[in-house]
Amino acid sequence: MPLLRILCLAFSTLILGVSAYAQSDAPRVVAVLISADADNSRIERLATALQGVNAETKIVAAPSDSEMRALLQSFANIALESDVVIIYIDAPILKLGERGFVATRGLTLPRASALLTRAVPLSAFARAAALAGNGGLVMVGAQDFGGTVPSGATQASAAPGPRNGLAPIVFIPQGAADSAIAALAIALEKPTVELGDMMATLTSINDVTQSQTLPRPVVLRAPPVVSRTQTPAPPAAPPATTQPQTTTAPATAAEAPAPEESAPEAAPENGNTAGLPQVSAEELAAQQTAPAGATPRAVSLEELQAFENNLSRSDKREIQRGLRALGFYRGLIDGLFGRQTKSAIEAYQESIGAEPTGLLTEDQFAAFH
Repeated sequence: MPLLRILCLAFSTLILGVSAYAQSDAPRVVAVLISADADNSRIERLATALQGVNAETKIVAAPSDSEMRALLQSFANIALESDVVIIYIDAPILKLGERGFVATRGLTLPRASALLTRAVPLSAFARAAALAGNGGLVMVGAQDFGGTVPSGATQASAAPGPRNGLAPIVFIPQGAADSAIAALAIALEKPTVELGDMMATLTSINDVTQSQTLPRPVVLRAPPVVSRTQTPAPPAAPPATTQPQTTTAPATAAEAPAPEESAPEAAPENGNTAGLPQVSAEELAAQQTAPAGATPRAVSLEELQAFENNLSRSDKREIQRGLRALGFYRGLIDGLFGRQTKSAIEAYQESIGAEPTGLLTEDQFAAFH
């Protein structure tokens, strides 16, 4: 075989192996969806669509300025531990010079400079998304401010200019928000989901703009790679032992073998069987089918709350992982129990026939360890 052909075959084998390895672990995708309003169907639709890439999704509804700042502070560490971060903000965006700010409902601005202290810069969200291992994306579904915009400030109508160290920002005007969410839902159903393709889908909609493009492809989901290497055959089953076949005449009553005695129950290793409790089949079945949520006594909500308060953040992350594995939780694995975690606990409790309090009993907690 010519040397060139040998090298080509070796190189192809290497590429296939690397591709299979790259797709062996799905990326950790974390999404934060923020709505200025308490009830927002777009947020809910996007959260559902993001489950197509198994995203850990946190929904923040009608936050205050201080709550958004606290969210950004706690989210930085989560972004550092993630592969991809997606942030969607459905809120008014006000501009002071070239800087954009996320405005909350009910925000009062006596002067334009009050944006610096009463609103969160849009760039802060883009900086947080850029902390992820493969970067991220910030999408803004702009809403009408509804209040008085002071002189010197304006409502944003397009994405800001490019800046180093920030994730791309896609600006979606208010009239295009529903179309954008519908287009994203379709894009997230494709066999291969890539962040740059999602951006291209959005910017194909009229008046949707972006601050910059991604520096490299960011794959959120890809079809499994089929290995072209020969699959080793399964180990052969051990040959069955063939007993010599004999033909025996039916035994007479006199020759019939005596009935075989039942084997004695296995005794403990020390040979002492005295005092062993005798458990009937009915009792054993009752033990095995005892409800998972059963507790030896009624526990008050105050006791359950006290038990939860004593859990470490590591314990709470473990509970969130367990709830996510069971399909009850889709939020962030952050060790913070909010509305999404409480709802997941209630759904889990209902599934095991326990009272849906949203507070785990000690026995229920033990099931996640």
